[in-house]
Amino acid sequence: MKVTGKAAQAAVFERVRATPFTRIPGKLTRRDYILLKNEAAEGACAIESGYEWSGEFGHLPLVIGAAEYLRITTDNGTPLTYLPETQPQAFNPAITANSSEYQARKKTAEWEEKRECWYALCGTNEGLCHNMRDAIDEMYYKQLKRPIIGYRGLKIKDYLDHLETKWCKLTTSNIKEMKANYYQKWSQELHITDFGKYLDDEQIELGKAGVIISEDDKLQHYTEQMYDSHQFTREMMILWENKPTADKTWTNATSYFEGETEKIETFQANSTRSASESKYESAAKMDESEANTGDQLREYLDSLKAADAAQKQEYAQQMSSSTETIAEMNTKFEAKISAKDEQIAMLFKQNEAILRTLTRLSQTSNDEEKENAPPKNCGQRKRREKCGHGCGGWHPDDTCWELPANASKRPANWKSRLATPLK
Repeated sequence: MKVTGKAAQAAVFERVRATPFTRIPGKLTRRDYILLKNEAAEGACAIESGYEWSGEFGHLPLVIGAAEYLRITTDNGTPLTYLPETQPQAFNPAITANSSEYQARKKTAEWEEKRECWYALCGTNEGLCHNMRDAIDEMYYKQLKRPIIGYRGLKIKDYLDHLETKWCKLTTSNIKEMKANYYQKWSQELHITDFGKYLDDEQIELGKAGVIISEDDKLQHYTEQMYDSHQFTREMMILWENKPTADKTWTNATSYFEGETEKIETFQANSTRSASESKYESAAKMDESEANTGDQLREYLDSLKAADAAQKQEYAQQMSSSTETIAEMNTKFEAKISAKDEQIAMLFKQNEAILRTLTRLSQTSNDEEKENAPPKNCGQRKRREKCGHGCGGWHPDDTCWELPANASKRPANWKSRLATPLK
């Protein structure tokens, strides 16, 4: 069964309505107008058109008009001129009684295609108009309503032009608001490549609205966010800052920092040891070091005792064979023994100090293990989150010892694990 023109129009209408605009209750702003216009443009592009002025842009001219459409298609490399269409007649007037059967079939097929294009255009415009009315409060478009026929016959561009001139004018406060939104802090949930593209795309969109963001301001904001992210090491940032001014362009900046990010991501992907494994290995090495150090100290003290016994025996032999008096020998002997005893006592004190230090280091490691270890009884209690500051621990972000505010809670001999300390 052949589909009628109205049925084709209804099918396109439903396709457009399946993707509604963002609902914006209450007062509209200039930014809301830009959002609605972009969503209308995306909806228009999604419906294919057979008109020669369409190309790959579907029904985009319905939203932006002929002048802006020519500019966009020219920038895209293929200038296209939009020509407003009129509804074709039911039959092709070029078919006459003198037309051959072949010519009649050919012209009829061409005419049917033209009619399909028309109904697709009508269905697209009708769906976009309904989406617009659903997205905003009636007070913002009620002025377009006409007696008896209401909103019939209106085009989506009529709604957009009305919003731009009546409700969403470009004012000083609008410019300030849109610029503030542009210079928002970069969240690393957005990949660095997407962040750079966002700044480019938003710069273009704001330019269309009359809000100019210069290349220098965009580059400055981008570089500041690289610093604030704490993702890059001191050496990486110094390397960028030391580049000649002529090389500090937007293209070079995005290429440099995206390249460094790729290196970081590659390293993280290739690293097979987790932070906890490294921590336990370090603790094991510390325990082994403590044992080795204690053994070495005991061996050294034993050697001192053995040397002392040998010296005593030597002194005794010297006493029996020496011509010196017993009193003189005793005095010298006692002096040497006293000096040696003092040396041994000092070494024992040093050994005690070293053992106390090792004990504190071991305690610090245990404290860090307890602080950073994953939570037990995950099925019985609320699971703890891994620290977002990059220290590798399992604890709430606000209790992290890396934060300057928690400096008083750090154990003795605590050291930061971050390449760049938190501020």
